[in-house]
Amino acid sequence: MDVLPLPKLQPTVHPMRRHLGGLIETVGTHRFGSSLMAAAREATKCEHVTAFAMPAAKPPRVLLADSVGSVPIARVASAKYAAQFWPHDPINRLGPREVNGEGVAVRVCADEIEDSAYRRDCYVINGLNERFSIQRDRGGETLRVNFYRSRTAGRFAAAEMQSVVESADCLISLLAKHDAMSAPTDSGSTTELFARRLRVLAPTLSQRETDVCVAIADGMSSEAIALKLGISLNTVLTYRKRAYARLGISSQNELLKMVLV
Repeated sequence: MDVLPLPKLQPTVHPMRRHLGGLIETVGTHRFGSSLMAAAREATKCEHVTAFAMPAAKPPRVLLADSVGSVPIARVASAKYAAQFWPHDPINRLGPREVNGEGVAVRVCADEIEDSAYRRDCYVINGLNERFSIQRDRGGETLRVNFYRSRTAGRFAAAEMQSVVESADCLISLLAKHDAMSAPTDSGSTTELFARRLRVLAPTLSQRETDVCVAIADGMSSEAIALKLGISLNTVLTYRKRAYARLGISSQNELLKMVLV
């Protein structure tokens, strides 16, 4: 039997990767936000971290919000953003040419925010000067992670932003997993929970294939699904067949086991 010692991580190791174990261990729990905050703090010296899932043309869902210190500044600001200010975010005006399948990283300064109420409530009164964001489209919605620096801390350095960009694939995947594992917060969110878990399990599912699978998991018949989606019964059966093939399953029971885990 060969016994090989695991190498110790040296101080020069990528700061985000040094926290990877802790992020994986806490994903899906209430501690994931603070784990990500610790990693981001070391990598970028940021004061706040927020993350959102953003369906097309709909208000975003807050996936996490954490801050340095005991005052929940990020939580309060992210709630305001999701409820009121998201249409005024300049990142949301990026076109398809800027935002491609590989995702995008964007730096936004507070003085670039045109809406005065958004700039005041989410930046100025919190002492924030700059945000660096990474985002990627995944399963019909956009996942975005934001890192914020205060006025006293100054702007993000190029090396700090690069450390986030180099970890973007891992961060987005962990965020999607966290979203899928998080329990629904109200009785009407079970359908959305099923959809989120399917997006993680099979990001290549089309929106219609996802819609059909979610309806099947909700116990709807094929006929009822056809009426709900405004498509024919044969089209429902086609979407079901394609989705099951992508998921590697053959029955409703197997589908339920996947989305209820």
